Amino acid sequence: MVSVLLPSTGTVFCYCCKLLSIRDNQFVTGFNDWKNCANRLHEHENSMDHRTAVLSLSSLGNKNARIDSNIVQQQESERAYWLNILKRIVATIQFLSSRGLPFRGDDELVGSPHNGNFLGCLELISRFDPLLSEHLARYGNKGRGHISYLSSTVCYEFIQLMAEKVLRAIGKEVKDGKYFSIIVDSKPDVTHVDQLALIIRYVLKKSGEPVERFLEFIPLQGHTAEHMEETLKSELKELDIDLMDCRGQSYDNASNMAGKYSGLQARIKNKDPNADFIPCSAHSLNLVGACAAECCLEAVSFFGFIQNLYNFFSASTRRWEILTAHLTKCERGLTLKNLSGTRWSARAYATKALRFDYKAIQDALNEIKVDHGTPRAAQYEASQLITVMETLETAVMTVLWDELLRRINLTSKALQQVQIDVCTVPILYSSLIEYIGQARNDFDVYEAEAKTLTATEGYKADSQRRRVKKVMFDESAGPEVRRSGREEFFVNGAYVICDCLSQELKQRKDAYKNVEEKFGFLTKTKSKTKSMNIEQIRAATEKLKKIYPQDLEEDFTAEFCQFISMVKDEESVMAMYKKFLELGLRDAFPNVDICLRMYLTLPIANCSGER
Repeated sequence: MVSVLLPSTGTVFCYCCKLLSIRDNQFVTGFNDWKNCANRLHEHENSMDHRTAVLSLSSLGNKNARIDSNIVQQQESERAYWLNILKRIVATIQFLSSRGLPFRGDDELVGSPHNGNFLGCLELISRFDPLLSEHLARYGNKGRGHISYLSSTVCYEFIQLMAEKVLRAIGKEVKDGKYFSIIVDSKPDVTHVDQLALIIRYVLKKSGEPVERFLEFIPLQGHTAEHMEETLKSELKELDIDLMDCRGQSYDNASNMAGKYSGLQARIKNKDPNADFIPCSAHSLNLVGACAAECCLEAVSFFGFIQNLYNFFSASTRRWEILTAHLTKCERGLTLKNLSGTRWSARAYATKALRFDYKAIQDALNEIKVDHGTPRAAQYEASQLITVMETLETAVMTVLWDELLRRINLTSKALQQVQIDVCTVPILYSSLIEYIGQARNDFDVYEAEAKTLTATEGYKADSQRRRVKKVMFDESAGPEVRRSGREEFFVNGAYVICDCLSQELKQRKDAYKNVEEKFGFLTKTKSKTKSMNIEQIRAATEKLKKIYPQDLEEDFTAEFCQFISMVKDEESVMAMYKKFLELGLRDAFPNVDICLRMYLTLPIANCSGER
């Protein structure tokens, strides 16, 4: 029974009977017999008058029995109509937003071929959806003041609502995982506004998988590290993410980002000493290749030749047609590529195309050289390119650079994967250094292949006249040491390139030494060649506890020593953590859980920010 107390009179009324009872009783006029309250309430609830009043009230609640039943049905029908329309509109907005496609066109008129992707998609769906077709016919092109949910204003409002919901979901996932890393990169957009792309990396609590989520573009008013620091801190504060839980940061090698003393990474580390700076491993490989490409005249000349070759054929549709005709006869038929100033992988593709289409390109140049329909300047340029391709030096450089760049490019692609952990980077760098060292000793193999590409057997320096050095009065007149053309090429070209690559890789590898010293025991316990004994594991875990005293407790060493025997068959830290979660060991080994999450949170590249 629903009762209503009236404080002014100190009486209680029965809500149903007060409204609908046909006879008066104590609960209609006001009940205040508190001594017999329990008995009177029981009698009233079981009385016929009260039951009749309750049934009358229930029947009045039925919308079909209401006086405004037609209005209620019309309201619900209208509500269902707009709900179904909004489902289609929101789905279209999600589709366009997820693919980064523009919404607006030159106008917002339904039926116009220039109304943009949003209205265009709705028009396409309406061809197979009678409800949406009727909506566009009734509300399309109504103009301002008429509700249609088809305007750009509504689109932007929905996009903003979706963005806020996605950010809240990401913020919740970050809080569940607690530890995170930041990846930042800046780039001006088409309107010449410099934007800061903010990426956050963390480990999903349920699956244990590391993910990198884009948060938003932040307009920058300045390029200084101080301004970027304040911008980053305010953004994290707005998302309610604690900067002190940051365990890693990754940027490119710009001084305002990666500066050791006053860069953004140094400023973040001053606030949070545990936020280790990890340079982008893929970007470092680009810098290694760029340095090697400029380390000697032979390398600079070789890549200049590749670019000239592409420019020559791409400058004329007739020449490109001749080249394509010859390439179709090859087994692979790779197209010549342009060298990019930013994407270093383009050099690998360009060198590969030259290596496997060497003779086809030569044949195309010879055809252009004798083609009477080709201008004289183009014929002369073709003859010059043929002269360069006929040298053994160019053929050897083609084979050598293809071998080196192919491995660098594949390693760079592997390092761009989110699932790669940070201790894998030194391993990949070491394997690449070892491969380059092996390539340095395999020049005979590359030279033999180069001789099959060109008919020349000797090097250019052997056929050139050698300059006789004049002996000065204070010098001895001993015999002058002269190198052969082959020795000159290897000593001044091939060896320099390989040594430069190896040296640069060793320097870049040292940047990961700090992180490897902290968490290297996680991978070395699984390594067959560098396995650690129990004393070394204890020492490493004790050292890590001192580095993270706020995160790891005293039981961490004992926990890890027991845990490592349970996952001895797993090959990677990622697999270890997934096995850890599958077995439900989070409560039994809380410190191991924290250690693995902090490790998997560390970034290895800022490729997500670059994209």
